[in-house]
Amino acid sequence: MTSKHTVKAAYTALGVKVGNPDKAVVSVSGDGGFMFGVQELATAVQHNIAVVAIVFNNNAYGNVLRDQKQTYSGRYLGSEVTSPDFVKLGESFGVKTFRATSPDELTSLIIDALNRSAPVLIEVPIEKGSEASPWPFLHPAPPIV
Repeated sequence: MTSKHTVKAAYTALGVKVGNPDKAVVSVSGDGGFMFGVQELATAVQHNIAVVAIVFNNNAYGNVLRDQKQTYSGRYLGSEVTSPDFVKLGESFGVKTFRATSPDELTSLIIDALNRSAPVLIEVPIEKGSEASPWPFLHPAPPIV
């Protein structure tokens, strides 16, 4: 997903939760894209919209970095970012914020977050360059006829 799609995901998650207050809503994005819509934390707090936001933090626009590595022989331009400490950032907005460092911890934090009646931010630090391409999942190959 491009950063533009991540921003739409953040806006959409808030709208989905407002329209479906009894349903669990989780927004998943990378750190670069999340920062395009970080002001949505203020909206979530102001209106107590209980969305769970998960941010995978690799200090990069991961898809762009991966594409530059694969397509342009590792010539990078504008794909690495300096991200904030998302725990401190979330807390500065008044959002309960956690950092998950393992899949089991993330699972536990998601369950806990979904049981709260307030917005929650979960940061998941990941190694730069460990991203998998989402495109095979978003645009699978057409069936052979």
